[in-house]
Amino acid sequence: MLLEMAEDTRQQRLSLPPGTLRWETMSLLWSSGENTVWEVVDKLNQKLNLSLHYTTVASTLTKLCSMGLVVRSREPGTNTFRYSPLVLPQELEKGMTKAAVRTLLTTSDNPEAALSFLVDLIGEADGKLLTALKSAIDAAVTDRDLPASRLRGILPRRKSEQ
Repeated sequence: MLLEMAEDTRQQRLSLPPGTLRWETMSLLWSSGENTVWEVVDKLNQKLNLSLHYTTVASTLTKLCSMGLVVRSREPGTNTFRYSPLVLPQELEKGMTKAAVRTLLTTSDNPEAALSFLVDLIGEADGKLLTALKSAIDAAVTDRDLPASRLRGILPRRKSEQ
């Protein structure tokens, strides 16, 4: 019986794509602010329809702290920590996207093919994004000093551009 429960929990964890628990934990902290480990466990289990253990969530929160994404503070007079996000969702999304694309282009034996696959995926996801990508590329080719990521308003415009 105990072995079956452990296997069920293992299968639940394996059904989550890599990084999903971290992302879901961040998402929860963004939406609800400061939380204890137990509060995060309860909310994630309810949201994801899982049976996550305290130690799994505590480890995830500790890892997020070590990554500089979350800060923890001790409740006065207790051994209980409260966790809250240090970064905005847009900042994390930007970093994740940059890391994924950088990895794709630097580890591929054929970066041009990898880039082609990426363009195909963007086109499949949304034709407007493909048009926006073309505009960003055109701007980057025209003037390499202009940040292409300005496309999404991630970086502020330079004073000389305003």
